[in-house]
Amino acid sequence: MQADRLLTFGLCCFDPYMGQLWRGKREVKVTPKAAAVLCSLVERAGQVVTKEELFATVWSDTVVSEAALTACIQELRHALDDQARKPRYIETVHRRGFRWLAPLRAALPVSSSKFKVPSSPTPSPHPRGV
Repeated sequence: MQADRLLTFGLCCFDPYMGQLWRGKREVKVTPKAAAVLCSLVERAGQVVTKEELFATVWSDTVVSEAALTACIQELRHALDDQARKPRYIETVHRRGFRWLAPLRAALPVSSSKFKVPSSPTPSPHPRGV
């Protein structure tokens, strides 16, 4: 997955580089850890991402309990209006991990989003005072 692409699924759009999620035209705030979990899932859409892989990727520098991962998954399900019993986006694979279900489409490059990085001014060919 290219980091400079927005991903769309259902009525949602996700910027994996900035960790921003939109539902329709409204930004849905998610914690950085939840955004990192979402990024890990969409990078391997259709495949089981084990809990161990998520811990190693999202919490590489910290030891946390399974409750931290559970909280992130619940946060994402709430943000996406998804349900564990009838998932459209995040499927729980019992005792193993999670799988991203929804088809993903690449949208506009991030540079066309409302969060633009200002370009650097072009340096003058002659230093001042010459």
